[in-house]
Amino acid sequence: MEDTITTLKEMKVAIIGSGNIGRSFAMCFAASGYKVSMYDIDYSQLHGAMKDIKERLEELEKSGLLRGSLTITQQLQRITATDDFTGCVQGAFFIQTNPPFYVPLVEIVPAPWTDKEVTKRVTDLMKEIGQSPVTIKKEIDGFALNRIKGAIAGECWRLIEEDVISVEDIDKVMTDGLGRRYAFMGPLETAYLNADGFYSYADRYAEMIYSIQKGLGPIVKQEGELLERVQSELEAKIPMDKLKEQRQWRDIRLAGLGLIGRSFAMLFAAAGYQVKIYDIEASQITHALSDIWQQLIELQKIGLLRGSLSIEEQHKRIEGTNDITECAKGAFFVIECVPERIELKTGVHAKIDPVVSDTTIIASSASALIPSKISQNLKHRNRFIVVHPTNPPFYAPLVELVPSPWADSDVVPKTKALVEEIGQSPVVLKKEKEGFVLNRIQYSIIKECFNLVKDDIISVEDVDKVMSEGLGRRYAFIGQMETDYLNADGMRDHSKKFAEMSYRLQKSFKPPIKMEGEILDKIHKDIEKRIPLDKLQERRRWRDKRLAALEKMIRTMGKKTY
Repeated sequence: MEDTITTLKEMKVAIIGSGNIGRSFAMCFAASGYKVSMYDIDYSQLHGAMKDIKERLEELEKSGLLRGSLTITQQLQRITATDDFTGCVQGAFFIQTNPPFYVPLVEIVPAPWTDKEVTKRVTDLMKEIGQSPVTIKKEIDGFALNRIKGAIAGECWRLIEEDVISVEDIDKVMTDGLGRRYAFMGPLETAYLNADGFYSYADRYAEMIYSIQKGLGPIVKQEGELLERVQSELEAKIPMDKLKEQRQWRDIRLAGLGLIGRSFAMLFAAAGYQVKIYDIEASQITHALSDIWQQLIELQKIGLLRGSLSIEEQHKRIEGTNDITECAKGAFFVIECVPERIELKTGVHAKIDPVVSDTTIIASSASALIPSKISQNLKHRNRFIVVHPTNPPFYAPLVELVPSPWADSDVVPKTKALVEEIGQSPVVLKKEKEGFVLNRIQYSIIKECFNLVKDDIISVEDVDKVMSEGLGRRYAFIGQMETDYLNADGMRDHSKKFAEMSYRLQKSFKPPIKMEGEILDKIHKDIEKRIPLDKLQERRRWRDKRLAALEKMIRTMGKKTY
């Protein structure tokens, strides 16, 4: 769009409401050359809106992200503010009642009697002004975005209420974990790529996901003591008088916008540690070392090589062995990264346990199995902790630390310090919870996505766009709780405006469905049309390049704190 000459159009668009969403729509249409009439009942609100639009356009021009070929002055001239409702809508070919400029998703929801031509014209218009439309095929309360957001918020509030995790750490689960994944692709394609297609994903994880989804707790209302706690924690981080400044920080960033074991090996080697990797198959070790070398070359090329050691020095610090005793003996930290099967994990730890010292920290990269189940029969169970990374760990730095109930008091602080030293972003779970936090939130999302596809509300491709073009853009920089805090004037204000709607949507959620049968076939085949199984590695590389670029931008721009 930026490469073409913008044509000034005589057609008028009416925007009802001059809040953040109304302003963003006005900017999108003006950038595309349309006349825009923006209405609000309060003229002082309109004056503030026009001043804010001018400041936003200036910021976009500075950062090279001004849309279209019109100047700021020309774009502002296309927008008229009015407190005359009739004058606003009269002669308009399109009326929008109160998507933001930085998050391009737009949900198109026709009424049952809407002409098909209307849906098509609105879809085409949204594409013309640079937005990313998805079609909701039939009416449903909350559409898709707010239903998925409700699923995320619901589990976040439950986990805070149960004191499993802090407000700050649950937001890090989104910004440093799921948000990085979903900034470029949705939950269904993510699952498809994390295995060898959706059939493979269901084979590996369907039972675990179903078990966690069945255990998702009752709905928690955003009120009372819990609301005060969330408001207080966020206000300590972002004072109320700094909300506008923090929103500007967020918007600038939104504009810019076997793997586990290998990644851990690379992270430790980059920090200067000597690393031994174990696999029962010698050929697997050879392949892993070769793959690590290729990844190091790629990271050096794009300027994201960690630490001060050269790629040759880092690679030399990683050795392979198919002798588990040799691998674990003398290590101060041992991490097991085998597939998520309890008998496999306990079998590996039974071999590690006799050869480690009493001070060695023993870790598992388990993604849902609670530490007490894995470590209950170990002699050194007091040194056991789950260290669950986000995949791919090099680009999504979140690591969940879940100590066993009998872990010594030094295990968590030492592990946290080590994880921070290698450049990752740890969050600490205060107690065991099946699925931990990341996967409980992720499976809440997948549950609602599956039900929306099953009920033919939205296509597989479009439900993924709800995340990659909508929610994921937000969550790449700020978590669910801070998003709500910034989208209103603090959490108390957000609760007044949206708590009832959120509660109503969550009450309407259907029970979980298993990844099997007709729905599994539909999702797998829909994604396979876009990404054939023999192109999986190519698509993963596409994803990783974008994650690398996002990581580079985050490092350059930093994190805003007060």
